[in-house]
Amino acid sequence: AAVLAGCAPDLTTPATDGTAHEHPYDDGHQYSWVTMHDLSVAAIDEAGAIHTWEQEGYDFPELPAEYTYTRIDGTDVSLCGLDDRGLLVCSSENDAARLVNPEGPPAVSWTNDAKGRAIWVGDDGEVRWEEGAEEPPPDDLTAAGGAVQVVGRPGDVSDGLFGCLRFATGAVSCWGGDGREGSGIVPPGEYGGVSTDLASTCVLTATGGVVCWGVVRVDDFCDPDEDWEPT
Repeated sequence: AAVLAGCAPDLTTPATDGTAHEHPYDDGHQYSWVTMHDLSVAAIDEAGAIHTWEQEGYDFPELPAEYTYTRIDGTDVSLCGLDDRGLLVCSSENDAARLVNPEGPPAVSWTNDAKGRAIWVGDDGEVRWEEGAEEPPPDDLTAAGGAVQVVGRPGDVSDGLFGCLRFATGAVSCWGGDGREGSGIVPPGEYGGVSTDLASTCVLTATGGVVCWGVVRVDDFCDPDEDWEPT
């Protein structure tokens, strides 16, 4: 792992002779999943327990320890974990830890809005959301075969969520995007994966390529006052 001077905390012990870095998280556990947000790291160990390494002022919300987690992901206000039964557990600054889908079906994918509320896809292909969450536009919810993936990147509460759904057909539909030019325009195609930033999207094509659209930062990404331009 490399440290970007001035942009990231010193999460590694850099070697001075060009050899591999010694990672302080190598503590004897076998981790199966890792996520990072705002300079803090959370990972799942071999027993399904969550470990966190948090920078001061960038704490993850806590999740209940009684679940055996297989995946976790978070934002600056929320953390959600998927357990080995497909139960989705979320905690945020606005809401205490809670089970999102106590009556099923098992969740396969989720994202969170700017308030930390979950939008999730069940193994039946249906898109659901917690009460009070930002609802995807109705036109984005239907496609043959149902949905298989939802991703999103919340901005400020006033900006709302920029989100995308990927369907079993490979189609992708996006919404929101803080008004950034071109963020919700999806080129036709069948895609094998999708990921979003605040107002840009990248997909995996059927031939293994990567296609991105929306906007990109053109200045140093460490500068909090970046300019943006459409791509």
